[in-house]
Amino acid sequence: MSTGDNLPGSSQAGRRLRLLLEGPYRPRWQAEAEPVRGRHQISYPAVARVLGRRLATDRHGEGPWHQELVDRAQRALDGEKMNLATLDLFMRAFRMTAGDADQLRELAMGSEKIKFVAGEALPPPGLYEKIGPPRHQTISLRELHWVGPDRRPALHRTAHTLRATADEMDYYPYPFDTNAATVNVERGGRPGEVYRVESTDFYAVNIIFDRPLVRGEAATFEYVTTFNYTRQPPPEFRRAVFRPVDSLLIEVRFHPDALPRRIWWAEWHSLDDHEAVKRREEVRLDAELAVRSRHERVAEAIVGFCWDW
Repeated sequence: MSTGDNLPGSSQAGRRLRLLLEGPYRPRWQAEAEPVRGRHQISYPAVARVLGRRLATDRHGEGPWHQELVDRAQRALDGEKMNLATLDLFMRAFRMTAGDADQLRELAMGSEKIKFVAGEALPPPGLYEKIGPPRHQTISLRELHWVGPDRRPALHRTAHTLRATADEMDYYPYPFDTNAATVNVERGGRPGEVYRVESTDFYAVNIIFDRPLVRGEAATFEYVTTFNYTRQPPPEFRRAVFRPVDSLLIEVRFHPDALPRRIWWAEWHSLDDHEAVKRREEVRLDAELAVRSRHERVAEAIVGFCWDW
C-alpha cells in the first residue's frame, strides 16, 4: 500500500478523528477559527491552518494551497478518504499522544481487533436514578462470555478495574436484565443479595469491596455470573455502557456442539428492543471457537455479538 492509497478503515478512523478534534484536541484548531456554533461542529479552514503550519515546517515554508488542505481535512473527517500521508499529517500537526495515534492507526488499517463506537444510547428510564449517582470511573472492563452445548449462556466472567471518584466508596452496583442469574465474586470483594431495581425490569447485586476506597484509588475485582434461564434467550451477548469506560474487551466463546451458523459484531439502539440493531459487521470464529472485539473510550453505547443457529 502506498502513502496515497485510501485506507480500508477510513470511515471508522474518520469518525474517531472527528471526536478527538471535538474533544481533547479542539483548542489546537479553535485558536485559528472564527466562532463555531455548537460543541459538535468543526471549522475545516481552522483545521487546515493547523495542518498547513505542519506542512510548512516540514517543507521549509512551501505548503500546499489552503483550499486543497480544507478539502483534504473534510474528506478525512467525513470518513470519505484517508491515506497514510493524511493520517500521519493529522497525528503530527495535532501532536497526538501515542495512545490516540496507535488507536487511529489500527482503525484506519481496518484491524479486526478494535471497533470504534460513538453511541447515543440511553439507559432504561429510572435505572441509574434508582441505583444512585456514579462514584467511580471505569478504567478497564473485560467480558468473557461462554455459550454452552445447549446453546444457552453457560457463565460469564468479568474483570473490572475502576477508580473511585468519591471517598468511602464501599461497593459497586452490578445491574442485569434477568433474575435468573447467580453472581460469585472471585477477587476483590463479596456479593450482596440480588435485588430488583425499584420501578424497573432490572435486577442488581452490590459487589462489596474488601475495604472502602478513597477518592482517586483504583481497584480491580473479578466476578462470575452463572445464568439459569428456563427458556432459550436471544442468540446474542450485549454489553450496555451508559457511563464512560476507558477500555472494553468483549469475548464470546462457543461450545464445539453449539457453533453458530453466522455471527456478527453489532451495536444496538436500545436495551428494550433486541431487534433494534444500529449496525453490524459479520465476523468469524477463530481457532479457539471465539470472537473478540476491543473498544477504547466507550459511552452511551450497547455493543456485543449476535448470531444465527
